[in-house]
Amino acid sequence: MKLRQNPSRFTSVLKWVSQLSLETQLKPSISGTGFLLRCAQTPRSFATVTGNEVCSEKSKVKRTRNGFKITPTVRKLAEEAMLDYFYSTRGLQYMVAESMSKNSPIFIDNLLKKVDCVTASDINQSITRYLRFHPVNEFEPFLESSGLNPSEYNHLVPCDKVFLDEEGFLLENHHVLCYSGVDPKRIGKIFKEAREVFSYETGVLASKIKAYEDLGFSRLFLSKLIVCSPRVLMGHTNIELVQVVKTLQSLGFEFEWVMENLSDEGPDWSSVHRVLSLLREICFDEEKLYGLIRNCPSLLFENSGKWTGILVGFETKLGASRSELCSLFQKFPLIQVEKCVSNLRQCFLFLKEIEMEDDEIHKVFRSHSWWLGSCKLKKTSSLLVFLKAGKTRVCQVIQENPEEMKKWTMGSKIQPLPATNVDIESKSMKTQFLLDLGYKENSEEMETAMKNFRGKGSELRERFNVLVSLGFTKKDVKDMVKACPTMLSQTCDILESKVNYLIKELGYPLSTLVDFPSCLKFTLQRMKLRFAMFSWLQARGKVDSKIKVSTMLACSDKIFVMSFMRNPRFKSLLLNWVSQAFAETPLKPQLSRNPRFFATQRALVDAEVSGEKWGLRTRNEIRKVAQVAMFDYFYQTRGLQFLVAESMSKNAPVFNDNLLKKLNGCDVDVDDDDDIVKAITRFLWFHPVNEFEPFLESLGLKPSEFSHLIPCDKMFLNEDAFLLENYHVFWNYGIGREKMGKIFKEAREVFGYETGVLASKIKSYEDLGFSKLFLSKLIVCSPSILIGDMNVGLAKVMEMLKAIGFGVDWVTENLSEEVSYDWSSMHRCLSFLRDLYVDENELCELIRKMPRLIFEDSGEWTLILAGFEAKLGSSRSELSSLFQKFPQCQSLGKFVLNLRHCFLFLKDIEMDDDEIGKIFRLHSLWIGVSRLKQTSTLLINLKGGKGRLCQVIQENPEEMKKWIMGLRVQPLPATGYKVNTKSKTMKTQFLLDLGYKENSEEMERALKNFRGKGSELRERFNVLVSLGLTEKDVKDMVKACPSILTQACDILESKVNYLVKELGYPLSTLVTFPTCLKYTLQRMKLRFSMFSWLQDRGKADPKLQVSTILVCSDKFFATRFVNRHPDGPKHLEDLKKLLVC
Repeated sequence: MKLRQNPSRFTSVLKWVSQLSLETQLKPSISGTGFLLRCAQTPRSFATVTGNEVCSEKSKVKRTRNGFKITPTVRKLAEEAMLDYFYSTRGLQYMVAESMSKNSPIFIDNLLKKVDCVTASDINQSITRYLRFHPVNEFEPFLESSGLNPSEYNHLVPCDKVFLDEEGFLLENHHVLCYSGVDPKRIGKIFKEAREVFSYETGVLASKIKAYEDLGFSRLFLSKLIVCSPRVLMGHTNIELVQVVKTLQSLGFEFEWVMENLSDEGPDWSSVHRVLSLLREICFDEEKLYGLIRNCPSLLFENSGKWTGILVGFETKLGASRSELCSLFQKFPLIQVEKCVSNLRQCFLFLKEIEMEDDEIHKVFRSHSWWLGSCKLKKTSSLLVFLKAGKTRVCQVIQENPEEMKKWTMGSKIQPLPATNVDIESKSMKTQFLLDLGYKENSEEMETAMKNFRGKGSELRERFNVLVSLGFTKKDVKDMVKACPTMLSQTCDILESKVNYLIKELGYPLSTLVDFPSCLKFTLQRMKLRFAMFSWLQARGKVDSKIKVSTMLACSDKIFVMSFMRNPRFKSLLLNWVSQAFAETPLKPQLSRNPRFFATQRALVDAEVSGEKWGLRTRNEIRKVAQVAMFDYFYQTRGLQFLVAESMSKNAPVFNDNLLKKLNGCDVDVDDDDDIVKAITRFLWFHPVNEFEPFLESLGLKPSEFSHLIPCDKMFLNEDAFLLENYHVFWNYGIGREKMGKIFKEAREVFGYETGVLASKIKSYEDLGFSKLFLSKLIVCSPSILIGDMNVGLAKVMEMLKAIGFGVDWVTENLSEEVSYDWSSMHRCLSFLRDLYVDENELCELIRKMPRLIFEDSGEWTLILAGFEAKLGSSRSELSSLFQKFPQCQSLGKFVLNLRHCFLFLKDIEMDDDEIGKIFRLHSLWIGVSRLKQTSTLLINLKGGKGRLCQVIQENPEEMKKWIMGLRVQPLPATGYKVNTKSKTMKTQFLLDLGYKENSEEMERALKNFRGKGSELRERFNVLVSLGLTEKDVKDMVKACPSILTQACDILESKVNYLVKELGYPLSTLVTFPTCLKYTLQRMKLRFSMFSWLQDRGKADPKLQVSTILVCSDKFFATRFVNRHPDGPKHLEDLKKLLVC
């Protein structure tokens, strides 16, 4: 019944089976009818049947889950087997079969996973055997070899066909496109966007291409056009395309220019035509229009010109006139049009958000659009923060001078606007308030406090007084606000209500707030919810009454629920309690707080089908439940401190995922969070985890980074006596948890210091005058300074910088926590620079301008650069000048590598050492900024020898600026003009005699393809004619294969004599297959001698053509012909030895 539902597939299968050899030995486990019934049950069964249908009885290979390892050798053997199948068995043309076998790696990898084989050498036979009983869907490798991915061609594979020859005109139209110059690997794009083109009847596609050629389109242009816009081949001739090309030609553009600017996206020619007409109306002068389009082709071709239309509409709405539009396009920046429009829109929204009037916005855009589009402003909120001004003030600044916005672009460091009288008065009041709190004037702590205490000075003073009026002493309030400055960012009534609730309603003493001032930063609603719930649980004997305020308020909602509410009736009780306690202010559902929650829910997957216990829940849901369970285990069961347990449970996702994978076999209700928590807890009771893994992962290390750091003889953190103690020392000093992993990795022994040792080492650096902020960053950058005695190199570097005029703050700004520093190397670099510059002011200015001289790779690149230049003969003054003129945006490492690359290039072209030294002493500055192309590439593109290049560089070293990466290298001017002109004239005359038209594209292409002097080409042509071929035949032969004329006359004559006189082939064979002459005479003799030997033994078909014997590769020839006889490989080796001798 299933076969009847798809009769066409059944017919194709029967047709294929009828072509099988009767000698094929079918295995007993497969019957013909049963095999057909199993294969025909699905529409695309032949592409998806598993290799278990035909399995070897005694397989010696232990196959992994993903099959045996596919090496390049295995893949090549598989490609040869597929070529043999497509070419010999299926009868496809050689070019198509070769392309399908070589350019379908995904298809071949999937096929290899299904094939049973013992060793790699059996792959050819295994694949051949497999394909006899499992015919593949030929459309899959065909479409993949055409440049499509499986995800792109899955919906394009016919459901009722298996073989390519069943699709009537597919291969015929494929060959038409190939003969038209379209790359076979780009045909997939045409198949995807214009499928019906491949179903045209004979001659239709060729006639459509011919119609475009009749319009004057060159073949090269058409081949790229068809790939970019396949739809031009559908329906009648694309009128808009013709109009666009004619308009561009009238302006002076050639096909080559249009071809260079076409992209693979495929332009909409009607849209391009509209934009071209619009630009023509804006710019009356055709010369201006020509210059505009040549300078900015993206106006036409970027997104088919649609962004240009949007830009014109945007400017028109803002009141721009025709002349202003024309001026805008003439000054248009060299960036993408889309990016320009996006930048203008960002600026427009910024001006609207700061409430600028529409007339003022129009004035700004009409005068300054051309530079506003070339840079992107920062976000409005960021600008208001950095400028430290309100919207009105910013509007006023822009109206006075719109170019001020150039300083507010992305990547720029924004300086605050000059302060007004009101700002100065508020700042002085805030400074006085902080001085009263005990901060020292002009200190680092004062600067930090100015940022942390937000608000006006009068407001801060008022809120401070409110706290004092509630019963606190001034000293206590000072300590509280220093510990938690954010509490003063609340209004007075909110502060008063929180303190009254904790003191008067709950009965906590004032000392509780002094010990834990950060409790005032939580909302009053959170306080009431937590303490009311805690009181309810306490009345039922479920919690300890001695728990501190910090424990109840600081933890997250999930941890609060799982740590305190373990009652199985919790859900219903909690809902009832919340509805009674907060009837007046109902809480919103938790899910509604995330507006994208419902958009991120995954589709439900049946657990039994997927094989995973967690298939019904999203990963984030399960991970959060696991985090709660892990926190409960580390905090309650293992007794770790709250902060450590919370960090280990929340910041170790890889560890949690691995734990969840181990629970797949457990009987767990995945919809019940309590059940999951119990299952994890039960699992951990009997399978204690190595606590170092989640601990180190929570410090910011990856498993690959900390696997070798885990102790072999310990499992629990409390077994490492001082680990957590030193962890808390770093934490209390202000070093973030995620930064401690770097310290642990680079200075493991620091965490083994006994009590007080680590703190004393840090204190010793503080005694040197280092601030706490600097030290916290320094420890992360260079953890090794805490090992052993005090780092002498660090002390010397800081002393030298201080003597030059740099403070600790400047060093802090230039340190990077991502790298580690070698202070002894930095000291050597500083000493070198101080010796180089006698004037300390000059040295100070240099280091301030380029701090990377000492901080990039700890100054190593600076020393390498100096040594490199010194070896090339640079003096002290030249070195000093180089550093002073060094480009600010250039990396030192990249600069040195560019110099080295140029040096190797000059050595490769065999330039004298003295000349190399002169070049580097005078031109190192610009040589290090850009990188030259490779020597081999330059010799080819410049079309000159090494001696010629040396001469050009010695005359003008700045010629090398034209040879850097990213630039198109032009050949050097020709020498010996008369000799070259005569040779080119003879070559041109020879090509004219062959039938090429003068000054045509074919002539230009032929001048490149026919290599050699004109006299040599004529001489070789005459040799072929003298051997019996007519001039017409020789012309056709050299046109089809120009490379045959690159050989000497005696070689050509010996090849023709061997084929015609010795082997007896007629001359017509050479006319039909002229490319046989490009193969070596040794290859010919080897192949034909081997073929004759096989023919004498009845193992080769005497009707095979010359092309079949010569074209195929050595491996294919051995597989296809040599291996037919048992003694074939041995005889082939004997022939090789004989020919070599």
